[in-house]
Amino acid sequence: MNKRLCPFVMSIALGGLLTAQADCTFTLKGRIIDTEKHAVAFANIYVKELSQGVVADESGFFTIKNLCHQTYTLDMSHVECNHKTQQVHIDGNTEGVFELQHDVKVLQNVIIQSKRVQLTETQAHTQISGSDLEQKQGQNLGEMLRSIAGVSSLNVGSTISKPVVQGLHSDRVLILNNGVRQEGQQWGLDHAPEIDPFIADRISVVKGASAVKYGVGAIGGVILVEPRALRDTIGLGGEVNIQGASNGRMGILSSFLEGRNSLLGWRVQGTFKRGGNLMTPQYFLSNTGVLEANGSVMLDFRVKNVKNEVFFSHFYTEIGIFQDSHIGNTQDLLNAIARGKPAKDAEFTYTIARPAQRVQHDILKWKASIPTGDIGRLTLQAAGQYNHRKEYDFHRPNGRKYLTFDTVQIAFQMPSAQLRADWEHRPFKNWHGGLGTEGFYQLNNTYAGGLIPDFQQATAGIYWTERWRRYPSPFELEGGVRYDYRQLWVDSTRYGQQNKQFVYANISASVGAIYHIQKWGKLSFNLGTAWRSPNVNELFSDGVHHGNASFETGDPTLVPERALNGTLSLSIKTAHFEAEANVYQNHIQHFIYLSPDSVPRVTIRGVFPAFTYRQTDALLRGGDWTAKLKLTGGLWWTNAVSILFAHDQTNDSWLPLMPANRIEQGLKYEAESFKSLKNPFISTNIVVVSKQKHVPTKQNSDGTWSAQDYAEPPDGYVRVDAYAGFETHLGKLDAHFGLRITNLLNTQYRDYTDRFRYFADAQGRNISLSAKLIF
Repeated sequence: MNKRLCPFVMSIALGGLLTAQADCTFTLKGRIIDTEKHAVAFANIYVKELSQGVVADESGFFTIKNLCHQTYTLDMSHVECNHKTQQVHIDGNTEGVFELQHDVKVLQNVIIQSKRVQLTETQAHTQISGSDLEQKQGQNLGEMLRSIAGVSSLNVGSTISKPVVQGLHSDRVLILNNGVRQEGQQWGLDHAPEIDPFIADRISVVKGASAVKYGVGAIGGVILVEPRALRDTIGLGGEVNIQGASNGRMGILSSFLEGRNSLLGWRVQGTFKRGGNLMTPQYFLSNTGVLEANGSVMLDFRVKNVKNEVFFSHFYTEIGIFQDSHIGNTQDLLNAIARGKPAKDAEFTYTIARPAQRVQHDILKWKASIPTGDIGRLTLQAAGQYNHRKEYDFHRPNGRKYLTFDTVQIAFQMPSAQLRADWEHRPFKNWHGGLGTEGFYQLNNTYAGGLIPDFQQATAGIYWTERWRRYPSPFELEGGVRYDYRQLWVDSTRYGQQNKQFVYANISASVGAIYHIQKWGKLSFNLGTAWRSPNVNELFSDGVHHGNASFETGDPTLVPERALNGTLSLSIKTAHFEAEANVYQNHIQHFIYLSPDSVPRVTIRGVFPAFTYRQTDALLRGGDWTAKLKLTGGLWWTNAVSILFAHDQTNDSWLPLMPANRIEQGLKYEAESFKSLKNPFISTNIVVVSKQKHVPTKQNSDGTWSAQDYAEPPDGYVRVDAYAGFETHLGKLDAHFGLRITNLLNTQYRDYTDRFRYFADAQGRNISLSAKLIF
């Protein structure tokens, strides 16, 4: 625990008094917390008059039964706290919250002890929380994570973005939304994660093969979206977030209300987002508006010694697709790419027309945490999801344009169900590990359109991990193994084929080590192997993917990918300097990728760039680095570097659609509090992205070589962003105000990993103002 938690004071708030009774049948229910409202686990509560006591659980709750109508003396103690004595008068069933004060001297010893049992990732691990997360709220998940070294985004215009971790994306990077594996049509480049970032209190990125703990498919990494814990104390609270942005004239309102009584903790949260056509430095992008309406409910309660959690979230969005990406004929497509800008200037509007997407995603989760004696804890979790996606084309089969949303071109319904059990245990001294099993079922109904067939998918897995650390040894060692079995049933009769069944089974494993370097750093190594089975779109795609404005073709002969990933990390942390450097090598056999065809595909709905799923042996090597140096006073220098080389070993070439190398430099000044302004800061960040020169090439008829793509990779660019903010009080409310300016200089540029770079520039300057009120 941190010294800033001290000193603590002792207080009590008793309530819930019931009618007094004459016999000794009353009950005292209480909770032990510190002054920052954190639970004090396993505190001792001794009743002097009864010469007996109880021990609070890991959340600080305790119960004392069979009390009489009288005053009792409670002696409360904890190894990290001063002993405190408090008299409590009982004249009915009583509830109370008790705050303990930590002993400063004991706390210093506890800091050393906490390092003995702390389990840190052997893989590269980065987290966004607190003020850093607050600065990025209002952006989608892909854009929020771009500031992390080694993480970029795959964009379809300015409205759709998904995270890319060390060159890998989609189903190779698992996303856990409050502990539930996010399931949807994640295969498409235009299928952004259906998550409201305002739900998160912390977003973590675990880089590298992570399938042992998180499940089949995590060959590139895992993104953990974690909401804040429900409040510890009895009462009500909440916050309101208001944001406005200049580009797209976007407005966002997000808020939550939470409370706790003696039986239940709860939170209700909601977000509404509305934006219109976005603008590049020179022109508007037609039909690039967005609408979101999201909500969530979270509950926790206890049944005897079992802690239960219920979570429900609803996500709905309407996204306009840039209209100039849907072209009527081959020559118009070539002209659009050569022109590099829309043929007609658009105007600003909030109206979302065709082409467009409408997506709904719901999650319902129940989780129970059950103590299993002194050696562990069993966690049971059941979750269900429902994903409903509709995609609307721009052109009719006869070439005319649609005027309404009466007809949908592609529509998917995907319900999913998950059951898992995890037993976290400490079987021996200096050992900590886990055993678990998981079952998963998914059904997809493509009830409109023919991009992919209907399918069912079932997965079962079992894993075992162990971790060893003996203080004061500087070493930590860990290892784990997992086995997964997957069956895929595909209804391919619409393609003139028999229904097909695919069976995939394999093992994932990892070993890792950490060497702690005195008090200022650590050296970590992790070697992991993981696998991923082909998705239905990779096997059977055959049609226009409207969100991407491309024609995609699958290959039913594709086999599973197998990755062998090695990562070496060094982290340093002192009072004036923090840094983390990671180098990695990821060898992926049978790597599946979307390769541009030599000519576009002509369809009854127009002409589209054509892509086919292919396999190769791939080698992804690179490194990422982040650093933070205190120059003087409150002035900090920040630096981040991301380097990636993605090689096609089979064809002795480069892999397509890999992010270019990137360097970021920043300065941040954190001033001392001034009068009513607390924690004011101002910062600027310069993003330098190089031209992606490592792309597949083809030989032209004149003997020259060019990119095997419909357009050459765009030039590199430099973009400047700026941030500022402060905290204050508005009456009894805590208030946070922020300013974010992206593309401050209104630079004209294009990203290589933006599928709409063929047709238009990236978004221009965007000024965003935010206010958060906490009550």
